[in-house]
Amino acid sequence: FLEEYERVKKLPEVKARLNEFSDFMWSAAELSGKRMETAEDMYYLWHALMAEASMGLELPAWTKDMFPYGPLYNGTLMEYELRNYNDKLKRLNG
Repeated sequence: FLEEYERVKKLPEVKARLNEFSDFMWSAAELSGKRMETAEDMYYLWHALMAEASMGLELPAWTKDMFPYGPLYNGTLMEYELRNYNDKLKRLNG
């Protein structure tokens, strides 16, 4: 899975799509203190915030414009799409 997944992430069309999130990822990294360079990074941040929200924890004010819906959600969706980008990844990812 990882070999094919890494190959797909290097495709020009995937890089171009990820580049659409570059300004957002820079801002999100500054606000969260987390590395934000890939769709997978956005995926993990979105799920961490969802877990905290589900536990009834108060989320930081900076999350208001990006969670649960917004550019962070869109980046998370991109990660799901990447994990199922082609038939090989669909088969390997289960």
